[in-house]
Amino acid sequence: MHPVLVLPLNEGSGDIVYDRSGYNNHGTIYSATWIKRWRDWFLEFDILDDYVIVPHSNSLDLRRLTVCAWMYPIEYITDVSKWCEICAKRKGRIWAPDYAGWVLRGYYRSGTGAVGDICAFTVSDGVSNGGVNFSLADLGITASEFWRKWYFCCGIYDGSIVKARLYSPFGTFEKQTSISVDIRNTYDVVIGANSNLGDKFRGIIGEVMIFRNILTTEQLDLLASMFRGELRSPPTF
Repeated sequence: MHPVLVLPLNEGSGDIVYDRSGYNNHGTIYSATWIKRWRDWFLEFDILDDYVIVPHSNSLDLRRLTVCAWMYPIEYITDVSKWCEICAKRKGRIWAPDYAGWVLRGYYRSGTGAVGDICAFTVSDGVSNGGVNFSLADLGITASEFWRKWYFCCGIYDGSIVKARLYSPFGTFEKQTSISVDIRNTYDVVIGANSNLGDKFRGIIGEVMIFRNILTTEQLDLLASMFRGELRSPPTF
């Protein structure tokens, strides 16, 4: 499958998360908390000041890619509308000239408590951008049913089509749209926030993987049936 980043995020202590892809794209933890559930360790992000930075490398400078991550969103109280990003490789939170890149967002929570734009994957050359996402209506659920469940979010870009595929307790969903942009950049990969360290995530990110090729549906299905390299589901909290 040609991974260039595989972060199980299961070290359990310290401020370094280790890449298992063989490319040594290790990350540094800022404030996120280690928690243990059954036999697994996880990083919990509190939406305030938690994130992980993986420095840019040539192996992460991709024209085409597949990004996958396990997320476990946790509800929170706020009157501010907010994106909660899983991982991104771009500059800032808006698209502008010379700000090419990509972002995989976990969800959007409005100040009224509504939830939207689940598993949103967007690519851009800084001028033109395109992306896809899912709604509660797509999943057939209410906002209260969304929280505290595991979701496997996948973003795929082949140079002309951007696609998102979401594996959830409510079914598997896929959307795509067409756009041709050059997403290459020299920015770091940020997990749990955007590159300006805003739009921070609330919940648990169980694993992040980046591949330098376009995974097939069969390959994505296989990854969704696994957790941290084992044929099992994430633990129930």
